[in-house]
Amino acid sequence: MGYRCRNIVSGHRLNEHRRQANALAIARSISDTFKKLEELRGADD
Repeated sequence: MGYRCRNIVSGHRLNEHRRQANALAIARSISDTFKKLEELRGADD
């Protein structure tokens, strides 16, 4: 029983790290998109 609980807790921690990594990748992608839009907008000025 102890091993099962430990595996559940470990699995939950792995999922948390995956979610954090995904959130960082999405945030970076959004940031890059805004930077590109700013560059394009500046080209017309």
